Amino acid sequence: RHHRQRRAGLGRAELSPAARWLRCRPVRYCFANRTCPKKAGCDSTPPPLICLEEPELGLHPDIIPKLADLLIAASERTQLIVTTHSDILVDAMTKRPEAVVVCEKHDGQTEMQRLKQDELAVWLANYRLGQLWKKGQIGGTRW
Repeated sequence: RHHRQRRAGLGRAELSPAARWLRCRPVRYCFANRTCPKKAGCDSTPPPLICLEEPELGLHPDIIPKLADLLIAASERTQLIVTTHSDILVDAMTKRPEAVVVCEKHDGQTEMQRLKQDELAVWLANYRLGQLWKKGQIGGTRW
């Protein structure tokens, strides 16, 4: 067991509380089912804030919508801040655009703006949120 931990990188004791909570298999079950079994074997209480940087990296594109479902379920139990460059992950927020905050740099300063459902309603009738992002309609683009 000790050999596996060294080979895999950080041991359990070296992980942050948020990372330990996310790695716990019963907690992943709780994400999917929104209830935790009483004998889960780990702390089912999430930390108050979890920040994830590009959680889609290394995943097959077909899995990213499931990741989005898990993130949405987790956001009902704790505050999440997720950064992404994945239009597929942004697409998963089409029904809840107000959960997306677009960040852009103007004149050397970062500006953040929360999307608004009513302002996007006409666009969202024909496009997914990730498509609008790639087209430059909601900001947050490189150009």
